[in-house]
Amino acid sequence: MNRKKLLQALFTSLFGLAFYTLISLPLNIWLGATEYLARQYDPKNLNRRFASSEMKVLAWLGLFFNSLIFLSYPLGISLIISLFFKGFPPGEIIGKFIFVLLTAYFMPIILSFFKEMISLRMLIYFKLENIDENTRTEES
Repeated sequence: MNRKKLLQALFTSLFGLAFYTLISLPLNIWLGATEYLARQYDPKNLNRRFASSEMKVLAWLGLFFNSLIFLSYPLGISLIISLFFKGFPPGEIIGKFIFVLLTAYFMPIILSFFKEMISLRMLIYFKLENIDENTRTEES
């Protein structure tokens, strides 16, 4: 392998790790959840869209996890603001501020991972159940 390919691989891995994972991915997940929730909004009946779905549990899980993802930033901001009114010593408040900031910022990744793992397991189950129903022969 030549040096040019090694440098390209190094640049790609550093760019992918630094930019995509640390900066872009949490924001993209949060924006995706925001758009998903905005599409689900129906001022007359919020449940109508989910009641018509064949996979009601997956539809509800999508709403649940996307709601948690969306709320992670507002809750993180409110926790950060509340830190300043708790009366912590200045040295302690900076550590707590950084911890809450990082936790809130990366929470969409963690929640999205759990959403994808649960949805994937349920989809596999539904697909297997569907295959079983389609291949089952009627007993005479």
